[in-house]
Amino acid sequence: MAFLGIGTGMLWLAREPLKMPLWLATAAAAEVTLLVRFLINDAWVFENKRPTWGRLWQFHMASAGGSAIWYAITNGLSAVGMNYLLASVAGSAISMLFSIATNFLWIWRKKPA
Repeated sequence: MAFLGIGTGMLWLAREPLKMPLWLATAAAAEVTLLVRFLINDAWVFENKRPTWGRLWQFHMASAGGSAIWYAITNGLSAVGMNYLLASVAGSAISMLFSIATNFLWIWRKKPA
């Protein structure tokens, strides 16, 4: 839920005060939120002492699918008249399932002993 708040806040900031076009605002918000998600998940959820470039790269690649889903839904629903912030929430809900699967099954999976 915190990531939804961060992402929605970043989207609003990019769209309203910074006056970015929606396509650019969604891309910028996605990238900033992705980095914050990685740092928090890596340290807090998976208890790694410090992040690595390798895990960040894997997370970025795995998140690309979820980000593409969110981006497409946010921009698509906005194009047909839905408020861009509500469209973002809908996109977040759908992309979250994809992200959870890739995070637990690929990036931070337990490796066999």
